Amino acid sequence: MLDDLFNFALYFASALLMTAVFTWAYIKVTPYDEVKLILEEGNTAAAYALVGALLGFVLPIAVIIAHSVSWFDYFVWALIAASVQLAVAAIMTRGMRRVGELMANDLTAAGIILAGVHLAVGVLNAASMTY
Repeated sequence: MLDDLFNFALYFASALLMTAVFTWAYIKVTPYDEVKLILEEGNTAAAYALVGALLGFVLPIAVIIAHSVSWFDYFVWALIAASVQLAVAAIMTRGMRRVGELMANDLTAAGIILAGVHLAVGVLNAASMTY
């Protein structure tokens, strides 16, 4: 029983930490400051995009936790999941230059599209990690 509780705590705490690190990295990858846009300006588009990115990241994390054979296995696959989502963020927000402008101007449709892409990639990422 104590081993199970320890494993729960280890995976849960490390998943929370990985999510926090992912969020920090996501904010650094995008060309706009989500924290400022959301908390200071009430930017709905940025909120949608950030929530989509978070969900797109934690979906694979949940699958990885359920299917990993060890904590190290989980950690490696979690890094892969983060890399995929960060690559998508970089491509969507930097490769399509107008997206940053649309987000800064709080165009909700742009935030919803980004959220949808992040969720779609997250679901595919998660499904690809079931082995």
